[in-house]
Amino acid sequence: MPRSITIEDLYKIKFLSQPCISPDGRHIAFVVTTIDDQKHEYRSSIWTVSTDGGKVRRFTMGVSNTSSPSWSPDGRWLAFVSERVGESLGKNEKELKMQGKGKAQIWLMPTDGGEARQLTFMQHGATKPTWSPDSNYVLFSAEVGPADERWWGARGAWGARATHRWRLG
Repeated sequence: MPRSITIEDLYKIKFLSQPCISPDGRHIAFVVTTIDDQKHEYRSSIWTVSTDGGKVRRFTMGVSNTSSPSWSPDGRWLAFVSERVGESLGKNEKELKMQGKGKAQIWLMPTDGGEARQLTFMQHGATKPTWSPDSNYVLFSAEVGPADERWWGARGAWGARATHRWRLG
């Protein structure tokens, strides 16, 4: 006889969303969201899988929420949005503190492995990373004041300042 679904069963469900196919069509990045039953919070991370049915691997680590994966057109980088918090260690280096609860910012990570690096440092956070065709710039959205969302462009270097802004509407 089938049993009823319990609350504990719901905590075990993994939600998959935001699939993003690599430019060469060989990989898919996607978001996996789970429920932390101890803290009663959602947790999201980015995972990748090859399109030939290969092994699924976790791409982002830590407890901070990550979302919005976006492959660079040359396939070398994955931009994503994360609430992780970085502390300055020097001119371009950041120490990651996986605490979550920070303002969501755009981060870059080499697709062949390595450390994530923070690209944006917007006061109210940044979202919606989109690459330029030459893989040199990331366009993103950021709120700069109450109900004042703008699009920005940043060169794909660590700690780059926003270079342009366009007011929406």
